[in-house]
Amino acid sequence: MAKMILIVAIVLFPLHVWGQNGLTIEGTVTDTDGNPLPGANILIEGTDIGTTVGTDGTYELHVPDQFLDGETASLMVRFVSYQTTSETINLQEGVLEIDFELQSDHLQLDEVIVTGQGGTTERRQLTSSVSTISSDQIGETVSSSIDELLQGQIAGASIRAQSAQPGQAGLMNFRGITSFTGSQTPVIYIDGVRVDTQTGMGFDIGGEQSSALSDILTSDIERVEVTKGGAASTLYGSEAASGVIQIFTERGRPGTPQLQFNTQVGIDQPEDKYILDAEFAYPDLVEAGEENPNFVRDEFLRTGLFQNHQLGISGGTDEATYNVSGRVQNSDGVQPRNNHALYNLRGGLQTLIAERFTADFSGSYTRSNFNRIFSGTAIADPLTALEVGDALAFSGQDNLEDALDVFTRPRIEESVDRFTLSSTFNYNPSANFSNQVILGVDHRGNEQRIFEPLEFPITTDIGRVDRFNRDYTTYSLEYRGNLHHTITDWLTSDLSFGIQGFRELESQIWSTGRNFTLPGVEDFGAAADITSNESREQIFSGGLYLQDRLGFYDRTF
Repeated sequence: MAKMILIVAIVLFPLHVWGQNGLTIEGTVTDTDGNPLPGANILIEGTDIGTTVGTDGTYELHVPDQFLDGETASLMVRFVSYQTTSETINLQEGVLEIDFELQSDHLQLDEVIVTGQGGTTERRQLTSSVSTISSDQIGETVSSSIDELLQGQIAGASIRAQSAQPGQAGLMNFRGITSFTGSQTPVIYIDGVRVDTQTGMGFDIGGEQSSALSDILTSDIERVEVTKGGAASTLYGSEAASGVIQIFTERGRPGTPQLQFNTQVGIDQPEDKYILDAEFAYPDLVEAGEENPNFVRDEFLRTGLFQNHQLGISGGTDEATYNVSGRVQNSDGVQPRNNHALYNLRGGLQTLIAERFTADFSGSYTRSNFNRIFSGTAIADPLTALEVGDALAFSGQDNLEDALDVFTRPRIEESVDRFTLSSTFNYNPSANFSNQVILGVDHRGNEQRIFEPLEFPITTDIGRVDRFNRDYTTYSLEYRGNLHHTITDWLTSDLSFGIQGFRELESQIWSTGRNFTLPGVEDFGAAADITSNESREQIFSGGLYLQDRLGFYDRTF
């Protein structure tokens, strides 16, 4: 309950509406053919005063009185795949009409990058390789988790799916550093907050274990930046030697409230082309007419139902924007006891607190419930037993229907609660000096339970219950500063400096109960033999960085 209250408090943070006096800038943004470019970003350079172009290509930007000092400033417009364009304006009260016509930029050299730089940087100024996935690319995929989204999108990335079981995620690593024992999963940040990426948690149910990556949903993601190898470890420490993935969530846009609803309903059809059915595993019984030659296809596999419903609202003013969204998803897989229910709530608030001082709050909560069966290399995997002809021998039954009933008696259940909160404060005292402080927390708690009843002779005839609990929390703190200095007409300097740290707290508990005295019981208290184990771990990591990027003629860096 405390988690939900905190998230709702962020979502419902009061919006302060500033006065409408000052400077108003309005106009249109189009390409060279006159087509509107909705979603383009309008910004006064060196400040956080900006807006987004509407669906008709028009924009309206209001500059409060406290920013009107009579000096000149640069009004910039940026849009993916187009060259950045600017116009000099006078910061004085009145109304300006400025139209922009953007030229195509196929190399995307003006694209702004954050990851691994200590501050925002145009792509052409990068001294390392950073891959990006834009909102347009995300919108074109049907991926639901971060590992699925990155497949085929990042050069040199290897993402290998373990299975289609709910709660699973692919094994991820980037070309370069490899390790036989260490984790290859890149470090992941969401809105500047370090998050849990642990894989292989809980009990092994046939080579498959839970993964924290399955909780990182692609809904509400605006863009993703990926830095691979040593360039990532420069600013994020040795744990980032495998790479860093920065995820930026969507923000509200000024204007009237926009309500968006999206619903998806579909079916999952099993691929049975390579299934070894009863005609292969039990040819004698099939020939005698005692078993269905397509038993696996007809009795084990099934058509799954998928539902996903999303509702969101966003809006605000030039001084404060907000967005709130909710998601409900339920899917039944193509095997027995194979379903997933998910509930997600996300909110964000961006506000101008004072002159040149802005704050950005975001938070999300996810609840997942999984049901699975044994699979893969487990002796209790029903599909493997049916395919290779062990189902009757292992179950002690004389027909496949009763054997399948025995194999599906165990219950493998898991629940996950996760919330991530982020607060970002930006203070830009001048156009050449910027400061940013990021505070955040990521918490993930999951419980896995495997119950094998007395009437399950495949692995035990005395009954067994296994339970695994993990509680993980990480706290993140980072300060970033950037100082731009024009030394000569042909030489510039961008000095980045900062300090960052994180603290991880993790506890795990394993418990096993064996030998139930009565059928129908499934609690630890009814087991004659109980064993348990517990582990606790704390990790603190901190550091500081200083780097200077020199630019020659704004072409070589």
